[in-house]
Amino acid sequence: MSAVAPARGSTIAGPARRPFLTGVFLISFAVLVFQVVQTRILSVVAWYHLAFFAICVAMLGMTAGAVWVYLRRARMAPEALSTRLSDSSLMTAVAMPGSMLVQFSLITTLAPTPTSLLSFALSMAAMTVPYVFAGITVSLALTRSPYPVSRVYGVDLLGAALGSAAVVGLLELIDGPSAIFVAGLLAALASLAFRTAAPTGERAALESRARWRRPGATIVVLIGLIPLNALTGNGFKPLVV
Repeated sequence: MSAVAPARGSTIAGPARRPFLTGVFLISFAVLVFQVVQTRILSVVAWYHLAFFAICVAMLGMTAGAVWVYLRRARMAPEALSTRLSDSSLMTAVAMPGSMLVQFSLITTLAPTPTSLLSFALSMAAMTVPYVFAGITVSLALTRSPYPVSRVYGVDLLGAALGSAAVVGLLELIDGPSAIFVAGLLAALASLAFRTAAPTGERAALESRARWRRPGATIVVLIGLIPLNALTGNGFKPLVV
């Protein structure tokens, strides 16, 4: 841990505590909503007994993100922590609905052909991408922030637990694809929270960025897509059930 975590005596200003922990809570909440809903989607686009793949892929992607952070630990400057957290959360927000759309566009069959194998491989790869970005976010939050790991991890677990429970009520209100958009929205809000947590100097650099690199536009798009997709029968649906 000491090889990754910044020195406690560092004079570099860290992210503001409350918005930082809010971001950790939201990204964990979003990941568990995405993961549980993925089990429902897999049971529709493939077979119900493949739903456990959602758990396997989540472990693969989150671990890949954590390993990426570890291998690049020397380049993870503490003064850019909020920027990296905001960027990886935003990529998670974009990758979640993008992953779902790729899955919906593929036809998976149990045929002994290379095409069938490739279809499954592409589907699993698409599922993995959001977890990689989420793994980067959580790993950075746990290992690079100036706050006690126990506190950050506690907030992470709380978000994950409530995200798992929230899916039950969420799927009573909207369908699976719309719930994926909700997960993406939560990840985008996490990006906004990490951005808000940035110290003064880092925030100035974030404000100078192009608008498309800010979470605001993604939040607006996802807020519009959720009711639009939930209320129409011609929204984002699987090509083959």
